[in-house]
Order: sequence, then C-alpha cells, then structure tokens
Amino acid sequence: MSGVAQVIIAIQGVYKAFGAQEVHKGVELQIYRGEVMTILGGSGSGKSVLLKEVVGLVKPDSGSILLFGEDIVPLDEKGLFQVRQKVGVVFQSAALFDSLSVFENVAYPLTEVRGRSSVEVRPRVLERLRWVGLGGAEGKFPSELSGGMQKRVGLARAMVLDPEVILFDEPTTGLDPSNVRNINELILRLNQEQGTTAVVVTHDIASAEAVSHRWALLKEGRVESVGSPDELKRSTNPYVRRFIEGRLSEEGGES
Repeated sequence: MSGVAQVIIAIQGVYKAFGAQEVHKGVELQIYRGEVMTILGGSGSGKSVLLKEVVGLVKPDSGSILLFGEDIVPLDEKGLFQVRQKVGVVFQSAALFDSLSVFENVAYPLTEVRGRSSVEVRPRVLERLRWVGLGGAEGKFPSELSGGMQKRVGLARAMVLDPEVILFDEPTTGLDPSNVRNINELILRLNQEQGTTAVVVTHDIASAEAVSHRWALLKEGRVESVGSPDELKRSTNPYVRRFIEGRLSEEGGES
C-alpha cells in the first residue's frame, strides 16, 4: 500500500444474533484499499459470519457496512447484485459445482450471471486458470482434483470478474504444507500484482503472518485489537498475547 489509505470497507457498530446466541456485539473495523486484512479469533467468534455480512449473504441486526462507500445493509437483492459484481468470494469448501467441469465452474459468473458469450468467456477463463497454475485442467471435474487444486479453481472463479475485493474463508484449512504455501503465494501475488484488496478469515497464524498487512482479532463479538502482525505479537494486551502464543504453540512455534 502507498499514499493516503482509502477505506474500502467500513464496518460500523454491527450487531448480530442467531436466536439467543449473540455473535457480534458492536463490531467496528476499517479495511483499506489494497491491503490484505486477516481476521482472527477463536472458534465461534463470528469470523465467517462477518465475511458473509460484508458481501450481504447475512444481514446484521443493526449497524452499517459500507462497501465502496455505500451501506449495503438496507439493500435488496437487486442492489446487492450490483455491489457483488466487485467482490469475489473463495469459500472454505471451494463450493464448486460437482456436475460442471473446471472450465464451466470458472466461467459460471460470466455465463450465468452476466450472460456473456462463449467467445468472450473462453480466453478469460483459460487465462485465470493459468494464473492459478491450472492451465490444461479446464476439462477436469472437481472430483478429479485434490483439495488444493479445488481451492485454486475457487480462486480462479472469484477472479474472473476482476473484483476489487476478494474474501477468503479459511483458504488453507485441510491442505498439506505445500498447498498452504501455494495458496499463500497466490493471495500475495493477487494483492501485489493486481492491487486486489483481500480479507482473509483463518485460524492459521503462520499463513496470516505470511500474507497480511494487518490483523484484526475478534473476542466475544467485538474487535479486541487491530494492527500489523508485529504489533499484535508485541501487544501487552493479555488476551492478544494468550491467543497468539497459543496458536503459535499449536502450530509448532514461530516460522
């Protein structure tokens, strides 16, 4: 990032409950254009719900979420559709259509959402597949791919509309160390080469440190601390220290 930081996502006073379970109790967070922000937190802290709120898949009970300067909370599906054209999502499970080929999965936002012709679609899809290291895999089906390859297809699909923001929900979960490195490198390349803003939800501290400009740590429905990885690792906040040291210990120490 360079120059004056521009807020691209502003989460303001967000509350959300599912029945008696309060997930968010006044979340406040700003995400800047061109940064990689990683959201950390314990199990059940509302990390993935926050991603869904940012793209309008879940509506908060109160508060506002400004995306590109527009509050998306009151928008109907038609309004959300317009905003979502600028946002890509890479789901934890990759969320590929089993009955569609790799090519058809990546092409889906162009053909089914934007109604583009096959002549327009083919070169863009093949270029995105090459970018994620899957050139030549367009004829395969998801069942023929490893978990890491499926995640890369999910990223190619998220990229195909050239979004300004891509949201990643646990992008490295279940992957071996080699594929974890591959995904981390792709997130970095996406940010560095194309200037894409990325918001990453993960429990993996090593990956978070590898790709992030800043971390936001959730605790009991609120943002407990925000800062660079080094700032949070040096934090004097007891909860922040316990959380990070506990994660590092689980992952086998600092890397």
